[in-house]
Amino acid sequence: MPPLTREFLYHLGKLMRETAESLHKELADHTNELVAAARKTNNSAAIPVAYSKASIDNFRTRVRATTEKYLDALENCGITVDGVVEREMLQKIHRLTHTHGSLTLPPCSEGQT
Repeated sequence: MPPLTREFLYHLGKLMRETAESLHKELADHTNELVAAARKTNNSAAIPVAYSKASIDNFRTRVRATTEKYLDALENCGITVDGVVEREMLQKIHRLTHTHGSLTLPPCSEGQT
């Protein structure tokens, strides 16, 4: 039997969703603050930079909060962290932080038309 049961893994999934939902307003407010500050500069190039910064900040906040919830869940459920549990938890955290490298080009930049 694997060290992390199906029930516990389901619990981790619920924690991830609950954390994202609980942070939604805070992260949206953070984005709005950065964009509003960028608009006040009257520099149109500052707005996309503000969205990028907000996106990075929000990602870090979500991952940090979710990881803390995961570690608390291990402790609360009395699961002893050994090499196998550590490896499985690192895989779960990796899935939180891993993204697929996709690149979207604007129209008309894919070649001659």
